[in-house]
Amino acid sequence: MTKVVLDLQYGIPFNLYEDELLGAVILSLYCDARGVEADGSVGRGWWADGLTERDRWGSRLWELIRSKDIPETLRIAEDYAKAALSWIVDDGVASNVSVMAYSPKRTVLGLLVKIDNHSINLEVANALRP
Repeated sequence: MTKVVLDLQYGIPFNLYEDELLGAVILSLYCDARGVEADGSVGRGWWADGLTERDRWGSRLWELIRSKDIPETLRIAEDYAKAALSWIVDDGVASNVSVMAYSPKRTVLGLLVKIDNHSINLEVANALRP
């Protein structure tokens, strides 16, 4: 199992992209996909997502930064992460992807990602508000 601990205040170290699968997972989860802001407007994310019907980039995990209801937030985080990683199965890179979200500390979002026989444990500090 690969374990990665990140702090969003400092960015993602480039050496994590040396492992192709880990790099693809990190980019898929921590690049911002289009979403909806609290006021109902189109949220941040990659502008070119609006130009295609098929491929989407990133995840909506960024929307959870304001969340405080941890059990509900973890359920939503799992849904967002599964959606962001669905391309791995769709493109035939792997046959199975599963995600389990957890919170080891008040401001940390953990994601246990299983892709076929690979396990990646990601913990991201400053991902949830206390």
